[in-house]
Amino acid sequence: MSLPEVRVSHQTGKANKVVVIGAGPVGLLTALLLAQAGIGVDVLEKGTTLDESPRAAGYFGGALLALKRAKLLEKVTAQGFTCRGIVWRKPLADDGRESKRMGDVIAHLSFPQDTSKLPGMDAIVSLRQSELVKLIFADAMETGLVRVHFDTELVNIHDHGDSVTAIAKRPGGDEQSFNASFLVGADGGRSATRKILGIPLKGHTWPEKLIAIDLLTRTEGLYDINFPTTMVIDPIHFCVMTPLEKPQEGKMTLYRCAVALDAKDDRPDEVLISEKNLLSLLSRVLPGERPLQVKVVRASPYKIHQRCASTFHRGRCLLAGDAAHLNNPVGALGLTTGILDSEAAADALEMIINEGKPLKVLQIYADVLRILKYPNPVFSLLQEVRSAVPMALPLIACRTRLEVSEPLTLRASYSPSLCNNLSPLDGIPIAPPSVVGSGRISYTTTDMWLYCWRRSAAARPAGPAPMMIAWNLLR
Repeated sequence: MSLPEVRVSHQTGKANKVVVIGAGPVGLLTALLLAQAGIGVDVLEKGTTLDESPRAAGYFGGALLALKRAKLLEKVTAQGFTCRGIVWRKPLADDGRESKRMGDVIAHLSFPQDTSKLPGMDAIVSLRQSELVKLIFADAMETGLVRVHFDTELVNIHDHGDSVTAIAKRPGGDEQSFNASFLVGADGGRSATRKILGIPLKGHTWPEKLIAIDLLTRTEGLYDINFPTTMVIDPIHFCVMTPLEKPQEGKMTLYRCAVALDAKDDRPDEVLISEKNLLSLLSRVLPGERPLQVKVVRASPYKIHQRCASTFHRGRCLLAGDAAHLNNPVGALGLTTGILDSEAAADALEMIINEGKPLKVLQIYADVLRILKYPNPVFSLLQEVRSAVPMALPLIACRTRLEVSEPLTLRASYSPSLCNNLSPLDGIPIAPPSVVGSGRISYTTTDMWLYCWRRSAAARPAGPAPMMIAWNLLR
């Protein structure tokens, strides 16, 4: 079978290829989008197989539009679960029958239902990252332009000015060279690409750890059809719970439960993910009779980072996803921003390779996606949030209604270290002091995510325009 035609450079007449480091969702989606534009890709993956560990689980906003553009959205929504609301609750309470019930509601948020007016912003789609990766991998392989090299570890990069060579170590210690026009490092938080390029990763790491647990459980007392995703507000063991498939009454449902540990808990990871410890954690957040009737499928502990690379671009190399930025996972801004990085990186490279745009497009990619501080008008006085939060493109505006009964609780019940970094982007609304204690409050949240990477920022090479996240308070 003959392979599809590979694009030829406007400038040199030579066939172009891109090397992508990392066969996670960001790397594979970048490869798929490039292949759909007729560009050949070599993907180098240090692991021997696709990663099955429990990582990201929810995608929303511009990420859904990016998946739609890649012709993946229908498959993702068919295999996953569509969540149309989030509820914030207090910790578990006794129900008077020697079992536990969900805590009282603090706030809830409904997503718009009219997708014609707000495409891509109507819901959050839940699907395990490992399953998303399989879908992307299958589509990438079907293009005939993507080759994934497992058990292939990046050890060096040579930028020749007009091309780049990745040196990788193969099984047995042999080295192999991969020549390309450009390289995209999407190899995670411990990125070899970033280290080889000498790019610092600035920021901080929270003392708390999260344990992501995939489990099978019954949904009685847990599942709310209007607000399927639950955020439990607790000063130590705060938690996010969401179904990963459509719940069916009377049957076990696959759930993701991410629970925080005490910042002082220094036990080794093998103890943290032991069955005894996992059941102890789940008993703090899951309702129902004791002992719990659950089956743990898999679990992994994670540190909570707030870090950002000093640049996303060096020479003919780009950084994307966790290789470029590590964000507090509460609020679905981890892989969501990584997916948007994939689209922007693929767009930038397509414009250079297929359309003859100048190399300065790479710097525009790096500048536009790397915004470290932004104004947060929800406070009575503007404050600069000190987090290293990258804003990725393309994004879209969304207006939703948030009902809050106890605004102070949303902030005060979180651990002190997380409180220092909370913002509307983290999914936890924070009431300004002037309205605390005034009873139920309605917020209209307006996310000013309006830029289209290809048609705005890259079309204006003079530089990126500023972006803002605005929450307008209605009394």
